[in-house]
Amino acid sequence: MNFLDGLSKREQTIATIKQAQQLAQKKQLREAVVLAHNIINNWSAKSGFWQGLSQKLILGNLLEQLQQQLKQWQKKVAQADKLIRQAKALLKQDTGNPLVTQNITNAILFYQRCTKILQEDKVSQAIKQCQQELEKRQSFQKLVQDAEYKLENRF
Repeated sequence: MNFLDGLSKREQTIATIKQAQQLAQKKQLREAVVLAHNIINNWSAKSGFWQGLSQKLILGNLLEQLQQQLKQWQKKVAQADKLIRQAKALLKQDTGNPLVTQNITNAILFYQRCTKILQEDKVSQAIKQCQQELEKRQSFQKLVQDAEYKLENRF
């Protein structure tokens, strides 16, 4: 990319960087990471001495800042993915016993911690499904308790 091409792409690049930052603020980190990768790849392609110098003149340290942000976003995505894996592992261990709710409760907690890092529909949907299952089990447990109470009082 020559200097004149770089100047023409500067405004578009700055707008895309802002868009990536806005996505990150909205906890849409996966999309922000993709945009950041695209920006960095577009500017670092065929980066020789003169291209690097013209890039520095055109963008200053914007790309370096973006690379730092990208690293932070990637760490957060990795943390969120780890929480999702932990929640799924707990749900796999669940036996389906309506009297046992610990794994589902803990899975919900992992998913909720994940939503503090990133916002994704699949995580929200997983929380909703877990909560519905938990409510079913709690209703069943209440029926069992009521039955035991009535049995003890010989109703």
